[in-house]
Amino acid sequence: MKTKHTFTLFIIAVILGAAAYWYSQKEEKMLETAAPVTKPVFTGITSATVERIEIKVPDSELVVLTKQDGVWYTDIQKKHKADPNLISSLFSTLEKEVTGEVVSDTPEHYADYQVNETSATHVKVLGREGKVIVELYVGKAGSSFFTTFVRKAGEKEVLSANASLTYVFNKPEGWRDKKVFDFAVDDIVDVRGELTSGILHVKKEGGVWKLYEPAPGEAVSTKIHPFISSIANLRATSFAELDSSHTLAYYGLEPPKEKLVVTYEDKSTSPSRQKTVTLLISETKTENGLSYYYAKRGDSDDIIKLTEYQAKMLSPDPKDMILTTSTPTPSTSATTSSVAQTSSTQETKDAETTSTASEEKDKETSPTRS
Repeated sequence: MKTKHTFTLFIIAVILGAAAYWYSQKEEKMLETAAPVTKPVFTGITSATVERIEIKVPDSELVVLTKQDGVWYTDIQKKHKADPNLISSLFSTLEKEVTGEVVSDTPEHYADYQVNETSATHVKVLGREGKVIVELYVGKAGSSFFTTFVRKAGEKEVLSANASLTYVFNKPEGWRDKKVFDFAVDDIVDVRGELTSGILHVKKEGGVWKLYEPAPGEAVSTKIHPFISSIANLRATSFAELDSSHTLAYYGLEPPKEKLVVTYEDKSTSPSRQKTVTLLISETKTENGLSYYYAKRGDSDDIIKLTEYQAKMLSPDPKDMILTTSTPTPSTSATTSSVAQTSSTQETKDAETTSTASEEKDKETSPTRS
C-alpha cells in the first residue's frame, strides 16, 4: 500500500515537472516573439564612397548634391558649391551605424508614420557609377526626439531609427554655400571703394591699416576692422537669377550704386600671390516695408541679396576712417599758474624799472656833481 502511494506521488511529481517545463518554454517563446526586431537602417557609408545624394522633400524641388574633385555642388553645371558645413553635418550622421526597431509592416499605416510616397522625405545615396548605397523614406520624429520613423525602399517594415534624421536632410534655407568670398580677414591687403559718402582707399602695411583716401595717415582701428571683417565674412541671404527680364539694370547693378575693389593674398597656391575681386552693390530696394540690396561679384553671374545692415557695414563714411590728433587743452591750475607767473615777472620788471629811475634821479641831485 505504501509502495503504491509513493509511486503515485512520483507520477504526480513527473507530471507537474513536465507541465512546469512546458509552460516555461512556452513563456520563453512568447517573450522571444514579443521582443522587438531590430534591423539596420544604414551602415558602412563614408564620404569617400558617396558620389551623389538626392533629396526630395514634400512640396519642394529635388536637391541633387554632386561631388567633383572632392568638392560638393548643388548645381555642378553652374558651379554652385554646397555649404561645406552642411555637407560635414550630413556625413557625420551617414557615417554612423544606425539601426531601428520594426514598428509596423502594414502599408496602410505608412501615412501614420509619414513614410509613404507623398509625405516622406525621399533620400537616395549613390556611389560610383550610380550604384545605390541606400534609399530611404524618412518620416516624422518618433516618441523620442532622437528617433525617426523610416522605411527602406523595397521593404515593407517601418523602423524607428535611433537617430534624429528629419533635419539632417531637410534644409529649408537650402544647401547652397552662401559665403561670397573664399578668403579670410587676414588675407585682405588693399581695399578701394567708390561709396555713397565718397572715395575710400586703405592698404595694410606691416600689419597696420593705412589710409590713402580721403586723406593719408593711419586708419581708425575701430572703424577699419569691422569694415574689413564684413567683407571677408559676407554671406548672401538668398540668390536671384539673371534672365531676359531680370537683367543687371533690373537689379540696380548696371551701373552699380557702389563698388568695392578688394586685393587679397591667394594662399591656395605656393607661393601665394595677390588677386583682386570686385563687388558691385545696388541702390536701396524695398519689399514689404523692408530695405535690402543686391550685389554681384565682378567675376560671377550670381546675384546675391543682402540685408540693410550688411550693406551699411560695406559702405562706411570714408571721413570716419581718418585718425585725428587733438591739441590737449591746458588745465585750469596750469593756466592760473601761468598767469600768476606772468604777473610776477611783470611786477619784477616794474620794480627794476622804478629802482633804475630812482638811482638816476639820485645821481642828478648829488652834491658831488657840478
